[in-house]
Amino acid sequence: MFSKSILPAFISLFLLTVSSPLRQISPGITVSLSPVQDAVINAVITNHGFQGWKILKHNSLLSPELTRTVEIYDSHDHPLNFEGFTYSYDTGSLNESDYISLGVSQSFETTIDLKKIYKFPKGETKFQVKTEGVFEAAPLDSTANTWEEYKNLLPYQQEKVLEINVGIKEAKVEKRMETVHCTPERQAVLQNALQMVAYRANLTAFEAIHGDPETFQRYFKTTLPDERLLVARKFHKIALEADPSYDTEVTYSCGDVDGICQNSKYLAFAMGRKKTIANCDGFYELPVEAKNCHKRDQWSVVLHELTHIFFHTKDHAYGYGGSVRLDEDRALENADSYTLYAQELFQPDCER
Repeated sequence: MFSKSILPAFISLFLLTVSSPLRQISPGITVSLSPVQDAVINAVITNHGFQGWKILKHNSLLSPELTRTVEIYDSHDHPLNFEGFTYSYDTGSLNESDYISLGVSQSFETTIDLKKIYKFPKGETKFQVKTEGVFEAAPLDSTANTWEEYKNLLPYQQEKVLEINVGIKEAKVEKRMETVHCTPERQAVLQNALQMVAYRANLTAFEAIHGDPETFQRYFKTTLPDERLLVARKFHKIALEADPSYDTEVTYSCGDVDGICQNSKYLAFAMGRKKTIANCDGFYELPVEAKNCHKRDQWSVVLHELTHIFFHTKDHAYGYGGSVRLDEDRALENADSYTLYAQELFQPDCER
């Protein structure tokens, strides 16, 4: 039996013993939010501290999934309804794809499409975006292969509340892009390919900044942060232009224009000045998604042509063998470098 004088000390010792191993420290992590377009924002995470960290992506601002990492308030300071999701993940099989390295004075940038995680009310255009929370982190020199190593909680501060103007127009939800010469069957094929491009280009934008540097190096011959950010922004632009929530200047033809498809080898082509993309008959014979690595399929052909329209990419090399042999300058302006890089992210086990 414990005496009254011993019991409080024992309880304190017990609580210290069973408390969580996570340690909250003050690492000097800041988050800066800035507008990109409509409800799309940039988030820049910067390490102002004196120690580098490996920061876990899951359920944080670094996660590409539609998780609750920011809060949005209307002009009356009422929070908007969250429409994303939360998820559980296997903490026993972490690897390099699950974290980003953030050295001293380094920054990482990611994009968030707020319309995909929040319901914006009709009639409102002005909103405030706020974020606060913690990152789970391990020291930069750790292996960071087990969840137990992420025992540090890094609280972050938002540098300034972000104010955004969001134009909500029902017509934009209904309109993807102008399509011509489309039968119902071909229209359905095109819409499916565009949906795949919108989703995959958005994830590829994230990977361009935070993903495997060796893979990025193979396709673009650089791993400089500025170049990775440039490529990420291009993929995000493609994602927006293919997404049904955004208007676009592109006209998409489900059939031939000006007789160009008379060459039976053509799958699709882009007319930059007219901002028109057309599919030839061969496009509809392609699989929706190729099973073999870097083979042509419908979604990658659409992605390829969109890079021509919006970034004036060239065809310095076509296919994997030639594209990975380009120097940095040509790789960054080669349409297939972007296409093949995106394909590989969704075919990680393919053999070249």
